[in-house]
Amino acid sequence: KSVSNQRIEVWWSNLRKLWIHWWINLFKDLRDSGLFDIDNPVVKECLRFCFMDALQTDLDRIALQWNSHNIRHMKRYTELPSGKPDVLYFVPELTNGHDFRTKVDTEDVAVCASLYWKKKETCSKEFKELVNILRPGVETPVHPYEALRLFIELNKRDSKVHLKNMIMIRF
Repeated sequence: KSVSNQRIEVWWSNLRKLWIHWWINLFKDLRDSGLFDIDNPVVKECLRFCFMDALQTDLDRIALQWNSHNIRHMKRYTELPSGKPDVLYFVPELTNGHDFRTKVDTEDVAVCASLYWKKKETCSKEFKELVNILRPGVETPVHPYEALRLFIELNKRDSKVHLKNMIMIRF
């Protein structure tokens, strides 16, 4: 029996129980209520537009929480470090750890970024334009309930018909 992966297994279990399960249930409820049809590209774009920033906000919160939690010392596994993940990574010398980071030239980073970095897109540019026509000045929500409210509003029957007609005209 492997005990070397217990910490990550606990992490995944907690993540699922405390956070992901809520999102899974939300999307299942949307599907079961008929508001989300996976085969409808317009509804998928709407889902991306409404929920991606809210999901990212939650992921950022979870990462911050995880990286600042305390990993306790385990007497049986003296080689495993204890402390806060951010401190263990950024200041390894505090725990007699090793700094495995590699110094890189900032010019090399800039070249790589210009070649490979893409701006994160929640949905297509065309869909954003369509939403802006329907709801001028609307912002992508960062809170799940705001995202749900906007998703339902944009998916009202009249909005759906309007969006489909506009998409057919544009494409």
